[in-house]
Amino acid sequence: MFSFSNVFLAVVFGATGAFSVFVVDTPVAQVQAGAPLTVQWTSSAGDPKFSLELVDVTSSEIFVLANNVNPSRDHITVIIPTSVSTKDAFVLSFVNPDQNNAVLVNTAEFTIAPAA
Repeated sequence: MFSFSNVFLAVVFGATGAFSVFVVDTPVAQVQAGAPLTVQWTSSAGDPKFSLELVDVTSSEIFVLANNVNPSRDHITVIIPTSVSTKDAFVLSFVNPDQNNAVLVNTAEFTIAPAA
């Protein structure tokens, strides 16, 4: 079980003219390559569907973990790719594919341990 810290808040002015608010939980327990990770967030009515991306902060490499995520789900379980560089720092990005892949919110940086 992973534990999370939900210190990040994004206010987004959506295409509908309504404000959207995401509170995203950052992993605080060890994340491991090749292992499942449940990502949790709090959303508001009208928040857009988003893509979930794992971003290597050092190399800017992007791993798309999920597409067209319904924000009302409030969580999703994904598998961390085994090909990630485990010596780098990462963030999870919520990206709006309908607005030129605009980043809605990022988590804080975290590390990923090698696959078991």
